[in-house]
Amino acid sequence: MLAAVEAIMTKLNLPINDRKTRCLRCPEEPFEFLGYRLGRNDRKPGTGSYIATRPSKARVQSLCRNVSEQTAAKYGGMDTQEMVTRLNRMIIGRANYYRLGQVSPADGAIKAHTTKRLRRWLCRKNKVKYGKYVRFSDDKPWNTYGLKRLAPMTKGFAWAKS
Repeated sequence: MLAAVEAIMTKLNLPINDRKTRCLRCPEEPFEFLGYRLGRNDRKPGTGSYIATRPSKARVQSLCRNVSEQTAAKYGGMDTQEMVTRLNRMIIGRANYYRLGQVSPADGAIKAHTTKRLRRWLCRKNKVKYGKYVRFSDDKPWNTYGLKRLAPMTKGFAWAKS
């Protein structure tokens, strides 16, 4: 199979990255491509599994790192609405790209991290001691400041069946 792909790519004058190219048996061996992990996904306990896509762990961690960078102490003088607008752009962009497959676990991780970082940023900005529910509860970033939620964005999307 690899020889056939190499022959086709040679005819198209496209190089193959030997470090990244490999043969595998899907779905037993999952692989990552364009930020997605393709392979076996588990259903609810006891109901089996299915082959599908989901955002790769590295991409979710990358977005969380970007959120952490955007909510760093050096941005403490920024207006709250401007900060929420910047975070919303990142979240919406991510949701628009990663809307296929099993996205709920990744969305939950991003939501928790974004809420925690925004709450910490607000406490630092308002010179309030940081704690889980000191002044900015879980729903305040979403209801008061307008931070976007990921789950409703993918609801109602026409999912493809294989």
